Amino acid sequence: MGLFNFFKSKKAEPVNLELLFQKAANDNALRPLFYRTLLQSELIFLTVEDEQNTTEQNPDNKKNTLSVRTLENGVVPIFTSPDRIFDKNIITEKISYARLNAKALFESFKEGTIFILNPYSDFSKELFPEEISKLLKNEFYEPSKILKVKTKEIILQGIPENYPINLVESLKRYFDTREEIKAAYLALIQMESAYPQPYLLLGLEINKGNLVSIFGEACEIAKPYLDKGEPIDMINTAENDKISNQLKKLEYKIY
Repeated sequence: MGLFNFFKSKKAEPVNLELLFQKAANDNALRPLFYRTLLQSELIFLTVEDEQNTTEQNPDNKKNTLSVRTLENGVVPIFTSPDRIFDKNIITEKISYARLNAKALFESFKEGTIFILNPYSDFSKELFPEEISKLLKNEFYEPSKILKVKTKEIILQGIPENYPINLVESLKRYFDTREEIKAAYLALIQMESAYPQPYLLLGLEINKGNLVSIFGEACEIAKPYLDKGEPIDMINTAENDKISNQLKKLEYKIY
């Protein structure tokens, strides 16, 4: 079974954050899942307490206040596991560390703190304050606009002549990470009040879940495959309006 085949299973195993981090570095379809998993994961940070032993004290506990090690530039190194601390033998001696849920960890540092995930590994990533703030507020992926449109304004054009295969394949990999998405449809539409030329409409059948978050993630994944300034609209086909019912024709279904 492939790494991502079990994501929609009710009996899904815990996602391996380290492996997901490596996959997401080269596949933007997996980045929303990486960020969601990161925020729910336990991370490691270095301390300057008793350096002869590791520690797992909670930094929120006032009786066990920890001093945190930073890099020379003030950036806070964090790790997906203790093994990643010793990558490339940059750190060779015993060193103290603590574990904490990522959300609690980010919230415990002052605003403006920069973190770097697995700084000594082949795959590392800086996490900047604005990025952390949006992540904590669940605003990391948001659609640019949410519009109320009358169905009669939309003219369904059909299947794109130059079918966006790479876009569709990338979206499919993303859909596999969201159990809320039951089906997906893609077509060209014309709505002159929004954009003068025909453009893509993505219909997602979502019976539960945060629509704004899902639409935002799908939009971010689609961006690299669109011409500059070209929009993509999204609707929830579970609402069974006229356009949704037209999209549910077999030739428009992509997932």
